[in-house]
Amino acid sequence: MIILETISKNRKFIALVLVALIYVTLKFWFRELDNQQLIFLLAPVNFFVELFYNSSSVFSETIGYFHSELSMTINDTCSGYNFLLLTFVLSSSVVIWYGKRMNLVLTLLFTAVFSYAFTLLTNSIRVLLSIKVQNIADEFMVPRPHHFIHETIGVLVFLSFLILMYLGFNYLLKKKNFLQHEFPS
Repeated sequence: MIILETISKNRKFIALVLVALIYVTLKFWFRELDNQQLIFLLAPVNFFVELFYNSSSVFSETIGYFHSELSMTINDTCSGYNFLLLTFVLSSSVVIWYGKRMNLVLTLLFTAVFSYAFTLLTNSIRVLLSIKVQNIADEFMVPRPHHFIHETIGVLVFLSFLILMYLGFNYLLKKKNFLQHEFPS
């Protein structure tokens, strides 16, 4: 029994090291990415901005999606890439730590797909909320840009969603024995 627990803990540690290596690799790779390469994150957010604010945009590889009616740009700096990486690391770590004898490849695949969808949802909410609050601020403050408001909304939305995600995964994995059955290796 002790030998099995040691092997299981060692496998979890190795899996967590692998997640950390994936994070570091993708983080360094981000420095090389431009708007065109981040289109998989930018286009869905732009879609929701166009839908909710009835705004049309023009895409440029150098500036991203420019919305002239909203006086804003959706580009690589607001792609949500860092949030995607944090979501992947947090969700993978929680599933690896609390899951029992799970297939690592399936775990990483599941958490990668989940992280992408969760990032699109969270980042879209962040951008839509930021536009709304900045429109309200235009009436009570000096005209744009309102960098402090924009950054504060980003921090609050991202942190809130990360906490909710962790609590949700933790609840499902620890309390409800979700995914606690054995997968074939």
